[in-house]
Amino acid sequence: MRVKAIFVAAVGVIAIAVAGVARADWSLLDFQQAVDALHAVDPTIPAPRNDPRTDFAVGGFQGQDGNNVGFSAQSGPQGQNPKGRLSETIPQTHKGRFTVTCLAVAGSDAAVGLHPTDAASNDETDEFVLVVHNGAVPGGAADQYGFSNQPADTCPAALELANLGFPLRHGNLNVHDG
Repeated sequence: MRVKAIFVAAVGVIAIAVAGVARADWSLLDFQQAVDALHAVDPTIPAPRNDPRTDFAVGGFQGQDGNNVGFSAQSGPQGQNPKGRLSETIPQTHKGRFTVTCLAVAGSDAAVGLHPTDAASNDETDEFVLVVHNGAVPGGAADQYGFSNQPADTCPAALELANLGFPLRHGNLNVHDG
């Protein structure tokens, strides 16, 4: 009986250790897939640092309207010093280029406040907020996105919209709450 109990306890400890390793590896894999999706849309946007002490959101995807979006946003754990960029293209009709001015993260949801750049290739003149939800399913199958026409600096108020978004047609995103 004692040997059986020790064996069962040892198997339980091994299962917990393997699950912990698999979860850590998935997190790094999910981050890299999101960075690869970003660079597939716009290779000129630098990825955020994969630093567990910071908040970040990163990804690339094709949306429901055929729009291609690539974004990278990073801030301190309280949203301080946000930085990053977003590129959106609707083939043959529209190009939007933005700088990140606000980032709010809660768990697997993020709201990214965006202000249009003054780049010559920019068709956008209005600021807005991108909201994203990381569904944590390999390949981005459960990820969602949405846009809110509100001032960029009010991005924390848009967090509640992250779970009400649209599924990605293609792509992946990653959200980290530092």
